[in-house]
Amino acid sequence: MYKRPLVLMIAIVTAACPLLAVDHWWHGGVSNNVNDPANWTDRNAATEPTTPGADPSGSPYDIVRIGASWGSEDLNGNGVLDPGEDLNGNGIIDDPVSPNVVGYGGYYGTYGDPPVVGGGVDVAVDPVLSDTYVSRYGTPYGGWWFVLNAPNILTLKDGAFLIMNRENCNLRNGGRLEVQGRSKTGGPSLIVARRFRIAENGSIAEAAQYTSQLRIKGTGWVQMDPALKSTGEAFMIGTSDPPGTRPRGEIVIEDEGRLEILPANPAPYLDFGNTDPSVNQIIIRDSGELWMPGDQATMGRVGPDNRVVSLQEMISMGLITNDQGGKLIVMGSNPTVIKVAGATNPSPAKADQDVNRKVVLSWDPAPGLSTVGYDVYFGSSLDSVKTASRTNPLGVLKSQGQMETKYPKTGVLALDFGQTYYWRVDSITAGADSTILPGRVWHFTVEPFARTLGSASIRASASSSLSDNSGPDKTVDGSGLSPLDQHDTNADNMWTSAVGQEPPVWIQYEFDTIYKLHQMLVWNSNSELEWFLGLGVKTARVEYSADGLNWTELAGVPEFAQAPGRDSYSPNIIVNFGGAAARFVRIVCTSSWGGGSQYGLSEVRFLYIPLQARDPKPANGSVGVAIDTTFSWKAGREAELHHVYLGTNPDGLNLIGTTSATSYTPTDLLLGTQYYWRVDEVNQAEAISMWPGSIWSFTTADHIVVDDFEAYSNSSPTRVFQTWIDGLGFSADEYFPNGHNGNGTGAIVGYDPSAGNIMETTTVHGGRQAMPLTYNGPSEATRSFAPAQDWTRSGVKTLVLYFYGPADNVPGELYVKINGTKVSYKGDPADLAAGKWRQWSIDLPAEAGLREVKTLTIGISGGKGKLYIDDICLYQTAPTVEP
Repeated sequence: MYKRPLVLMIAIVTAACPLLAVDHWWHGGVSNNVNDPANWTDRNAATEPTTPGADPSGSPYDIVRIGASWGSEDLNGNGVLDPGEDLNGNGIIDDPVSPNVVGYGGYYGTYGDPPVVGGGVDVAVDPVLSDTYVSRYGTPYGGWWFVLNAPNILTLKDGAFLIMNRENCNLRNGGRLEVQGRSKTGGPSLIVARRFRIAENGSIAEAAQYTSQLRIKGTGWVQMDPALKSTGEAFMIGTSDPPGTRPRGEIVIEDEGRLEILPANPAPYLDFGNTDPSVNQIIIRDSGELWMPGDQATMGRVGPDNRVVSLQEMISMGLITNDQGGKLIVMGSNPTVIKVAGATNPSPAKADQDVNRKVVLSWDPAPGLSTVGYDVYFGSSLDSVKTASRTNPLGVLKSQGQMETKYPKTGVLALDFGQTYYWRVDSITAGADSTILPGRVWHFTVEPFARTLGSASIRASASSSLSDNSGPDKTVDGSGLSPLDQHDTNADNMWTSAVGQEPPVWIQYEFDTIYKLHQMLVWNSNSELEWFLGLGVKTARVEYSADGLNWTELAGVPEFAQAPGRDSYSPNIIVNFGGAAARFVRIVCTSSWGGGSQYGLSEVRFLYIPLQARDPKPANGSVGVAIDTTFSWKAGREAELHHVYLGTNPDGLNLIGTTSATSYTPTDLLLGTQYYWRVDEVNQAEAISMWPGSIWSFTTADHIVVDDFEAYSNSSPTRVFQTWIDGLGFSADEYFPNGHNGNGTGAIVGYDPSAGNIMETTTVHGGRQAMPLTYNGPSEATRSFAPAQDWTRSGVKTLVLYFYGPADNVPGELYVKINGTKVSYKGDPADLAAGKWRQWSIDLPAEAGLREVKTLTIGISGGKGKLYIDDICLYQTAPTVEP
């Protein structure tokens, strides 16, 4: 029985095909700024440029060309340097009749025999790409590349898609390339050819003080396709020159970034110019991954003699490393995955800036690693947590050899407000060669003691105002404040009372609900003439109330300092409320700095102690929420219990549960329904025992997703044929040690991952991808559900799936089986070759045991061809069939 190999590739064509339906931008010439709209013209699909070569009709991914081909800087041939033509700034016309002519930000040279002129992207500024940019072949000898020269940084934001299909893309003199996400189809954001050079430029002189860097962060995905050049190195990093004489070359893969080198023959390899890691290095952090194909014994070349080295040797020499304490591990065989060993999925999340001071640390075991225990390090010193060990605990080793994936094992940590903490979890591996694998260092910051009450929650009023431009609202709308919280001297950005108003002169603030107030910050009246007019409040009586009827005077109110009358005025008045519960605050002015009866204030800010639940999930106003959603929120400061209310009428919510956790899963939610919910925070030991929460809303989806095929990828354990079992089955790996022999039918699910994307990404009904199902004679693909699914909940009656059959299909009988109960397609069999999406609405058969659905099968009884399957969902009422 044939079994699929464990290889991972993403085809260029499928990654870009969906983009052809929209207009694109064509960059037709050389410019110092690829972001300048003046250098681009709109081109539609009818005039889409094509790629010369094997396919005369052009390539479907040939969408945009960046840069231009030239034989001379005198692009228009008029004999003078016009604006934008002097690319290296030397004042003369350069004509690249010999190799290695250097232009500012670009490399221009000749290749081949006879010489053929090349070209590249000129990036004399720091361009940021966020859309689709694809190179095209400029000469018979190759196409397009880029050179990033100091101080340039090219940034590919999430959604960008860039292909450079010629060798010798080059980062030099500190040039940097940062890839932050994936293409709009979820594939690689950058695809390049072999011989990608980083601080490796042969005879071209470079400055030694720089670091040239390829950085892959966030969900960034960079793919090297060796097919774009048949032989040679994959990445050339650093030179054999002594340290300090050339820029450092490095690749950093962090967050969830991936650098993937596709298989080829001959196999690509990593070329490090120096054995010294200070000269050249690949650094893997967090959940970053490096994918390398081929024989691990010959994956590298090192030094001036290009000595062949193994993957393990490169790791031992520190050329491939982790600089945050984690240890690299190698997973899989082809391709090899190199990643940081250790615990994953930390909670609190990495770099979370608003963590409850009472917290439990938790994590997931390292995937593919047999772990028998953990050492937990925790503290406020990064250096201590990073370097501590069992033999040198530095006061931060909190637990040794524990089995639990949380700390503390019981109770919670009570942390300091506003403090940043660092933590590390080392994994202890099983077996005779048991070892301690240091984990990466995570960090988070505890919430501040008090939070700023936003202006949207405050309504200001006053006994009088000098004009409409100087009303009380000016004290809470932020007008006149700089980003540094410094107030200007413009009187129109302040409140000023009317001239001659009889006392009392007051300004009052009403909040949207009761808050436990911590402090009030005050910017006094700050006009340029404050030194002369003295409108600033000097003494005042501050009162507060929960209902606006019964008022309490606040004790200990300080004298209000006079403002300097300068634009750099920061708040210099702090009024402490000491946790007073208030919905109203009133400032009654009793004297001014000028001694008169007219008063003014520039800005007033309230800080409160957060006692209400906040930050709900689902977020307020969410739509399309799954009916099995779990509510979560951030707890109020003093809460011991949480009362959860839910209903379809915001004025009639019902208590559905009480929990000590900050999450709750409601039951029996209906499809297509708008709900309202609230969390009241409860602590009977406090003076105010309950703090009602805000009312939030969400709307549930009108369907239940069975499979929308969006979660599948080319890597195990999320390959589509590992879930939908077909005739071929799949090979064993670390996730499926026994593999699967398949069901022996003529069905083949997915594409061969060694040839491209495993899923269909062009012909899709919804989302990014659909499942290709090739059939030949009796063919079935089956998905199992564990645990079993209840297909009667929320009143569902219909199973809907969408299929697409190309016109050259030979139709057969289409059917599904639910727990083995067969339901045949009642439409025209020719629909399997209609060349369009068809909706199949299936009345759920009661005899199928719908309360415990364990298997769903899609089958074709005969014929030959391919179907695309997408968006399998359950509905109460099937959607209207589109004509």
